[in-house]
Amino acid sequence: MRQLLTTILALTLFLPMYGDDYEHLTFVRNDGTKVSITAVGTVITFTDDLLTAVNGEESRQLSLDDLSKMYFTNSASFLLGDVNNDGYINVVDVMLIVDNILGHPLDATSSERADVDGDSIISVTDVTALVSLILNN
Repeated sequence: MRQLLTTILALTLFLPMYGDDYEHLTFVRNDGTKVSITAVGTVITFTDDLLTAVNGEESRQLSLDDLSKMYFTNSASFLLGDVNNDGYINVVDVMLIVDNILGHPLDATSSERADVDGDSIISVTDVTALVSLILNN
């Protein structure tokens, strides 16, 4: 996988497509979960068997063995309920929604992920819907 990714990244140097033409870089894990990061300004590094993508305070770290594919897009690919965008829905996401309800604001992208019930309001019903998702998966 490392050789394939290195080849792909090398080829992008010669193609007329640049990360700045797109808003997001999305990574897809072998289990199908997706993790996105803002594309413009993202720096990708490889250490051992890890790919690290950093853009300001945003960062994503993935095992190369767990990486299925990556692509640029103009719309964020995210898992509804994955408030912290780590590719998983778990108790951390529930806590972030509860913190938001208690007055600790989320950024716009996290708020979109936190609106699990789709009513454009982050409330206890989103917590209930997220807990239901976690228990049913």
